[in-house]
Amino acid sequence: TNQNNHQTNADRNRHNNNNDNEWSDQMASTHLPIYPLSMNYHEMEQIYTTISDSIDCVLLGESTHGTKEFYELRSMITKYLILNKGFTAIFVEMDWPKLYKVNEYITNDNANEDDINKIFSEIKEYPLWMYRNNIFKELIIWLK
Repeated sequence: TNQNNHQTNADRNRHNNNNDNEWSDQMASTHLPIYPLSMNYHEMEQIYTTISDSIDCVLLGESTHGTKEFYELRSMITKYLILNKGFTAIFVEMDWPKLYKVNEYITNDNANEDDINKIFSEIKEYPLWMYRNNIFKELIIWLK
């Protein structure tokens, strides 16, 4: 029985690897290429030029929650979209009351860095690392 299970698992793995290869080929043909995350603003121009002026919405996610490089890349692309494509809204997966306070900080002319520090110190819900980090904080200050 163990030998039969082993063959079944081997067949299953071979089948999954073929599906993974098909999926990878499909992704490569329909999505932007993957670039090293250490790229600077000018090196990312290849990515930026693929974003058409007719696009109204760009969805930026990540394959993990909490990976610094994904947050940095998302921040860079967000800034580009605002500065060069006229984007004016950012939608974030976050607790509504905390996000409301972040929006108030951005739109209030009298708000200062102590205010954003207070807002970030109040983020105590899981998952802390998603938004209570320096990359997101820097983006919020930049948006102000």
